[in-house]
Amino acid sequence: MELLHDCNLNHSGCPPEPYSVLPTRVIDCSDPSRPRLLTADGVRARYVALSYVWGEAQEHKTTTENIDAYLRSIDVTILPQTIVDAIQVTHRLGLQYLWIDSLCIIQDSEDDKNHELAHMRHVYADAYLTIIAASASRVSAGFLEPRTDTLGTAALQLPFVVPSRDADLASPSEAPSYGAYDPAREPLHKRGWCMQEYFLSPRKLIFASHTLQYGCFHGGTRNIAHADNPWWVSSARDPTPFRRLPKLPPSPSPTEPAPAREHVEALRGAWKATVENYTKRAVSVPSDKLVALSSLAEEFSHAVQSPYVAGLWARTLLPDLLWSKERAAHFASRPREYRAPSWSWAAVDGPVNPGNAYLMSDHEKVIAEVVKCKTVLKNPGLPFGEVTGGTLVLRA
Repeated sequence: MELLHDCNLNHSGCPPEPYSVLPTRVIDCSDPSRPRLLTADGVRARYVALSYVWGEAQEHKTTTENIDAYLRSIDVTILPQTIVDAIQVTHRLGLQYLWIDSLCIIQDSEDDKNHELAHMRHVYADAYLTIIAASASRVSAGFLEPRTDTLGTAALQLPFVVPSRDADLASPSEAPSYGAYDPAREPLHKRGWCMQEYFLSPRKLIFASHTLQYGCFHGGTRNIAHADNPWWVSSARDPTPFRRLPKLPPSPSPTEPAPAREHVEALRGAWKATVENYTKRAVSVPSDKLVALSSLAEEFSHAVQSPYVAGLWARTLLPDLLWSKERAAHFASRPREYRAPSWSWAAVDGPVNPGNAYLMSDHEKVIAEVVKCKTVLKNPGLPFGEVTGGTLVLRA
């Protein structure tokens, strides 16, 4: 693919062409009619990752009972269409290996799931390419289908009468029924798990509802395959949060006693945008609220250099506590199943406003101090994952 080749050669903002250590397991797509599960054993090679919406039960998933059979071959007729399509795309791109969570993680093994969750950030960050099945609302839907120009043309001629010789400017308004492409409407961008997969992937092949797109860290998102309607990409509704993770400022020098105020505020602004985006998405399993964001939190932690406490950062805890539910959100009671302490935004459902991205101004006075703040991790090996309890003590 020409865009992928150009990205590898000329984009300084994208990581070089990776021959990464393969994830624990990958799907061998050498023969797309007879794929098989492969244990990587430290092999270095290019691989593709798939980001998609489950949307329904996956009876084909890898378990302790069928993994030995899958290591020999996988009956393609039992696979849902989205997975079949991903295998076909990987093969047609001339690549051999594909990573899909339902097949490459042993779904009935807590030990295996915890091990893979601990490495999830690298699965997508190290992938040569990620297939984004943005248009598929469920795994059986598939994404290889003709795209039609349902948005209409972006160029048209409108005759109008100039009321006076002094008037030479017309400003037509967009009809409510005419919709510029809005990535937030895609099924994939409504799911919590898919957010970190999208932002961590350096190169993306995006199968959107109306077009096919290529995206990378350096070049943003662009249409490909004769999709030339600029409204599909260039619009006010396609902001940079749908292109890549908010740019993280570099970490301060180890010799500095503390990060500069500007550095801390820049990080808070990036985390605020991340939480705002994430809380607008759905997470099917309530206990996954923090888990589905854990890879992004880990990515931020290298720059923040602060303990992470159930979605907040210890270094900026007081301003971080100023989060609130968005006014338009439904004020339902707290979920029955515990997933975070009450002082964390992760304890509630629906969109959240994380508060001001800036620290207290000079004319504001901090009247509280943090005496104690700690959380209890369900799995100590997953420091950004699920918590089973939390304590916060303030003095004012």
